[in-house]
Amino acid sequence: MNRGVPNGRFLAGAYWRRRGGLPAQFPQGANPAADNCGLLWVSPVLPLRGADMLEVHGLAEPVFRQYGFDLFATFSMINERTLGGVLTIAYDKDDPAETARARACYRALFDLLMAAGYIPYRVGNQSMADLDPHGDSYWRTVRRIKDALDPDGILSPGRYDPARAGPPGT
Repeated sequence: MNRGVPNGRFLAGAYWRRRGGLPAQFPQGANPAADNCGLLWVSPVLPLRGADMLEVHGLAEPVFRQYGFDLFATFSMINERTLGGVLTIAYDKDDPAETARARACYRALFDLLMAAGYIPYRVGNQSMADLDPHGDSYWRTVRRIKDALDPDGILSPGRYDPARAGPPGT
């Protein structure tokens, strides 16, 4: 990979919780989605300060422990003032109880970080409505632009429109 030739080994992390382990002949033919590897991300933006990074990690660690997951945290510098965090919940989608725990862990972590002022830079459809609980004019404008460019709602359904994404937390 350091030579600019990806080999698929980076996909091994997606299989972390999969009871079946890595597929035969990994990494050839690896497909985490088809192999039911569950991944949920909470992606807060935070100031480029050690105290904030430690606070986010400190908030996240007990939540992961409570729900029985390993905390995978990555913090990347966006610019000279900002970090982007990625807190990954890896789970086995073949296990319904683990899937439910993963979703509950995500919800608890998402709500905790939002309440602490660490707003995500990106969310999945399950959290789109959480970005606009009060009908902000920004999202109304985004909806009008999306409706004008995509009147049939074909492109990215459920995305970039909190009002149509369903109730918060779903």
